[in-house]
Amino acid sequence: MSTKFTTRQTVSMVALATGLATITPYAFSAAMAADDDDEFAIEEITVTAQKRSQSLQKVPISVTVLGAEQMRKSRIFRMDEIAARTPGFNVTLFSVGQPGLTMRGIGSNEDGAGGDNSVAVFLDGVYMARGASQVFDLYDLERIEVLRGPQGTLYGKNVVGGAINVVTSKPSDELVLRGEASVGNFKRIDIRAMASGPLSDSVNAKFAFSSRDRDGHTFGLQLGEDMMDENTSSMRGQLLFKINDATEFMLSADYTRDRLAGDARIPITGAAGAIASAAGGGIENPRNFVGDVTGLSNRDLWGIHGNLDWDTGYGHLTSITAFRRTDFDWVTDPLGLTTNDGIAPFFIQGTLNGDDRSTETSKQFSQEIRLASPEGESLTWVGGLYYLHEDAVRVETVEPVLDLSTILGFPPGTVPNFASLNIFDQANILDSFAVFGEATYAVTDKLNITGGLRYTTEKKDFSNDSTAGFIGGPGSTITELFDISASKTWNALTWKVGVDYTATEDVLLFASVTRGFKSGGFQGQPSEPDSAATPFDPEFAIDYEFGVKSQWMDDRIRLNVSGFFINYTDLQVALFVSTPENPVGSFRTANAGKADIWGIEAEWTVLATPWLEFSGSYGYLNTEIKEFGSNTGDDLLAIGESLATSPEHTLSFSVDMSQPVGDNGLVSLNLNYRYTSETNDDIPASPITAIPSYQVVDARLTYELTDRNLEFSVWSKNLFDETYQLQNFDVAGSGFALFAPPRMWGFTVSWTY
Repeated sequence: MSTKFTTRQTVSMVALATGLATITPYAFSAAMAADDDDEFAIEEITVTAQKRSQSLQKVPISVTVLGAEQMRKSRIFRMDEIAARTPGFNVTLFSVGQPGLTMRGIGSNEDGAGGDNSVAVFLDGVYMARGASQVFDLYDLERIEVLRGPQGTLYGKNVVGGAINVVTSKPSDELVLRGEASVGNFKRIDIRAMASGPLSDSVNAKFAFSSRDRDGHTFGLQLGEDMMDENTSSMRGQLLFKINDATEFMLSADYTRDRLAGDARIPITGAAGAIASAAGGGIENPRNFVGDVTGLSNRDLWGIHGNLDWDTGYGHLTSITAFRRTDFDWVTDPLGLTTNDGIAPFFIQGTLNGDDRSTETSKQFSQEIRLASPEGESLTWVGGLYYLHEDAVRVETVEPVLDLSTILGFPPGTVPNFASLNIFDQANILDSFAVFGEATYAVTDKLNITGGLRYTTEKKDFSNDSTAGFIGGPGSTITELFDISASKTWNALTWKVGVDYTATEDVLLFASVTRGFKSGGFQGQPSEPDSAATPFDPEFAIDYEFGVKSQWMDDRIRLNVSGFFINYTDLQVALFVSTPENPVGSFRTANAGKADIWGIEAEWTVLATPWLEFSGSYGYLNTEIKEFGSNTGDDLLAIGESLATSPEHTLSFSVDMSQPVGDNGLVSLNLNYRYTSETNDDIPASPITAIPSYQVVDARLTYELTDRNLEFSVWSKNLFDETYQLQNFDVAGSGFALFAPPRMWGFTVSWTY
């Protein structure tokens, strides 16, 4: 299924969205006429995107917010489901421990111990240093804030693409109990529970638990078992100490455990695609896996942090001290083929089989101290210090299989295969320091000017020791053994200048220029000593942004629109490169020149009646590579191409309807439609790694007994069973894809006290 919008259509759509400011009084007057005497309005949303509590409509930056009730109604549990409702945000889950988060075309797929991500995730203000810690079960939350674009002043480290603030609910002053149970297809059993309330006059406590379990949706034909399942358990405990009227301290601890079956990589194009199709899988049967490696994805993620808030009288002091640990073990058949299948020629059997394994342990300590000025002054400011120490160890094993039978001219399987073991034993110690400040001056009661600076210094001490069973030639990703140690320090000054103007009480205009950066690093899977010891440089982005935030019709319509142009330099690109000396190929990260990015994003909410709400978002994204580094070997092919994982159009549209039934009943229906246009997972773009456009519909029907706080719902994710790809990469002219889950449905019962 493919839908394309022309540039003229895009401009028309944006003009239509912006034009709602003038047509909405007429367009919705009929729908609201029956409720003219009723007092109802869109609920105000409070965010901490600028490190202080503010109304979303008064924050002069592009922020998408999903609240707890919205996530519960839409059954949002994962980061990719957040991305599906956020313009310009895209998530590709190579695995639970190797997510690809891309914001406005800026992302990273370098997952070695010496690399970093371009989009940062924060849990209650704590930066999650490793990709394996970024994607976790979303439960027990107050809200999620997605800050789009570079956030180089208040967030700093590796926020060149954007920042995601995951905010948990605090322990409550009164006793609150909540329970939820779901059953569904693929033997799904989900359980969630939460208890919160006071232990004494000065101490509140909370404990929350979540478990999601179902069978896999893809069957391993050779293995005789399901793959692509869910088996996740999470828990969180919090203690809130009210020291006095001006001071409180919250101690939080969380733990997540994943025990998942292997990923099902499906060959869909090229020679490998034809082989998979002949074996009963491939593009015609993407729910059948034809590989012969039993994989796994095990992860243990836990952390503890303390958050001190103190109103000193001179300003609000915040201190966040945190320790986190992530253990990740992943085994996969990256190409989903069977050795000695009797069909494949040597170059397929010899180089496109085997398994990959990544074992990673990361320990991090972070400390942030900041002081925010009192509210209500002409000059308001936030300043602080930040420190992060991370110790990461990662062992990556790549084991292509050589079919010696084919090499020697014997029938397949008559001579034992030779596995060429390639091991990359990496370790990285990171120390990052930053000092930052941002101030806003009210020139008038309507006009504000903002400026901010952040200075960051980062040092990485990196080592990488290689092992190879067969050096060079077919079957090896390593052409020369190495055992290197290297150290590098990077310094960066990032900044922001902005202005905002309150045109009316309900209309805010804003514009800003922001510089963000992402740290340099080291290769995870180099093929020889020079590339192993040579670091790649930091990347930088300067974002020119303008926007309007508005509410209309007595706060019954909300429309926020922003436009941006980003100058992206020294972008870090990880390519899978094959050479005559290294036909298997290896990932190589390099600084690949410059790219220009521009786009328009719109978000809206229309509360037509107290019982009918429309909401949605639209994003248009245009990315173009202007320069490409000679060390990647694809200069001319890449120039003029789009960045990877950057769909031109994304659209999300939701309808929420509810109707009272009797004195104590309420029936509600939630529908969500999502569209993503065609994108590509490679640079330069290739038909082999193209991901076609797709459309997905989710639905939920609920009956609530309001006097008993009981709720019964039936729901479906991917209601029309759309088959679409999540991720795709190219090896030797064949494409290997991961597919999204098929239609999921189930029943849920929830209770609140």
